[in-house]
Amino acid sequence: MKKNILLLSMIITILSVNSLFAGFQFHINPKLGIEQGIANYGSLSSMTNNAYYYKEDLNFQMGYGFELNNEENALKGIALLFDFGFTPINFITMPLEQINKNPQFISTATANGIYTGLAINFDFRNNFLLGLASGAKFGFRKDLKEAIIGGYGRITLGYKFFKTEKVAISAMFDIAGEGFTYSDADYYKLFTVDGIEGYGNYSISFGMGFQFGK
Repeated sequence: MKKNILLLSMIITILSVNSLFAGFQFHINPKLGIEQGIANYGSLSSMTNNAYYYKEDLNFQMGYGFELNNEENALKGIALLFDFGFTPINFITMPLEQINKNPQFISTATANGIYTGLAINFDFRNNFLLGLASGAKFGFRKDLKEAIIGGYGRITLGYKFFKTEKVAISAMFDIAGEGFTYSDADYYKLFTVDGIEGYGNYSISFGMGFQFGK
């Protein structure tokens, strides 16, 4: 833990003071939100579960920003970033006989999740931010024979309410969607009902963004 804190401090210091890395950026984006699961029951198409659960996401971004010098352009800069982070993967499903009734959710499973992908951020002169990110997500648990594999897509809206030449803090709002695949051997470790052919979720999250670098 101490080594991770030291490494993080070194990255922030280098990106903040060294002119050789003038365009590099490093972002820390802790977020909390609400997530809803969607189970695909095959012939019954996609059914949305009426169960919500909390989402925790610790997101990091690192890359290079390009400034646009045209003062008349509303867009101030564009950043190309490596997007990665840590968040649990939750599975909640309903019995088939309850689809048209008051659903009772009898399956809840959680796996440790990590994700990695690419992002592009648009920085506007009025302090608004727009971010797009997409990539792969992986879930791990000791009792699973294989990793859960999936993909994600995310749209981020933000507003910088504090900024200096090297540091910025912004309020952030995310809309995200994810889909997962898993092995047949692990099916009943994640679900307690038959007939599910695929699983995904969508979520909304709020958080604070801390940006280091110009």
